[in-house]
Amino acid sequence: MADTIVVPMASKREILDRIERLTVSADAKVLLHQLAGVTMRVGNQLVEVGRCILSFVFEAVKLFPHIALGVVVGFTMWWLIGSAALLGALLGPILGPLLVAFGLGMGAIADVADGGLRSRVEDFAGSFDPADRN
Repeated sequence: MADTIVVPMASKREILDRIERLTVSADAKVLLHQLAGVTMRVGNQLVEVGRCILSFVFEAVKLFPHIALGVVVGFTMWWLIGSAALLGALLGPILGPLLVAFGLGMGAIADVADGGLRSRVEDFAGSFDPADRN
């Protein structure tokens, strides 16, 4: 497809700089540094899987900040409900996925209302419009 947008993968130095700027504990930064260094051999090629994953995550959070926040809040609520003594074991498996889906949905609505997602979706949909093609 000629209309496909390919975002270049961030360099290892850029990813390590982004990790250092995060406001998380030093233990979490060490785990992210280790993830950035994960590689796999596929045939004769060495693929930097960790760098691909972190590059995708950082780019997704940059493009869709409300969705990312909604999913984090949903998972946090799932964890809080699941940690309750007796009801957590009963309600956690039922309410957890619903809370994450709700957070994702509310984040998507906020991203669309914000306009950033709306313009990207309109640009993408416009690429399929036959009236624009010569």
